[in-house]
Amino acid sequence: MAPPDQWRLVPARLHGRTMGRLLLIRVALWYQVTGTLPICVVIVRDPTVHQHDDFFFTTGIQGELAALVAK
Repeated sequence: MAPPDQWRLVPARLHGRTMGRLLLIRVALWYQVTGTLPICVVIVRDPTVHQHDDFFFTTGIQGELAALVAK
């Protein structure tokens, strides 16, 4: 489990409302899928614990993470 200070609270537009979501972001290599191209692993957590965690993988490391969460 990641220490609490490594999670970032961000606003995300979900179901027509703006809600806070916690993000944990890690850069990793997934050799079987992308070779030596790094991927960004994003874990999205509902701070109220009403929804399960979501996990995203992207090669768009510099992309806007709030847009990823809203998808």
